Amino acid sequence: MLKAVIFDIDGVLIDSFDSNVTFFQRIAKYLGYRPPTRKEYIKLFPLPAIEIISHITKIKDRDKLEKMLNGSFNAIDQPIYLFKAPKGSKWVIKKLAKNYKLALVTSRVKKGVKNYFDFSGQKKYFDVVVHFEHYKNPKPHPEPLRVALRRLNIGPSEAIYVGDAHSDVLAAHAAKMRVIAYGKKKLKGADFHAQNFKQIYSIIQKL
Repeated sequence: MLKAVIFDIDGVLIDSFDSNVTFFQRIAKYLGYRPPTRKEYIKLFPLPAIEIISHITKIKDRDKLEKMLNGSFNAIDQPIYLFKAPKGSKWVIKKLAKNYKLALVTSRVKKGVKNYFDFSGQKKYFDVVVHFEHYKNPKPHPEPLRVALRRLNIGPSEAIYVGDAHSDVLAAHAAKMRVIAYGKKKLKGADFHAQNFKQIYSIIQKL
């Protein structure tokens, strides 16, 4: 029996590409490095912020990267005015919250999750939030999803994950969960595919 729906943020609950590329271009300038172009950022988009900063700076030392991450995130605000909510997403979240526990599992840091909630106004619908500071191994490792399952106090068969990247599919299956791949492009291995939030809602109602 399905008890919970777990969502990724970027690429699912928000279209954040324009905001993120602008944000990391500003961070690169702040740190004294060449900003990535929009084309270059396409490959970086699914990565955790610390890995994006590593790519920009070519630095591998995690302690140095964490200091850079914290310093730049404190100094620069993400342009959330560039966020876009997919059509129907807010209505679907509100409807699902009536019958299921809802959770977020994201590679965003705590401040990045706050940016999403400030934009969407939907914090009240989510029972559990798992962000980058809550785990050591990012997706495609199953740890982030396992943390969410523990906090929800449910088993993997009782939840489904909604993501937009191949790493989401790999993480969900490694955690023994089903996954809905959201977006126009089908992801190999996904249990279900949805091109819009109406389809996400329809899939969940049939489970």
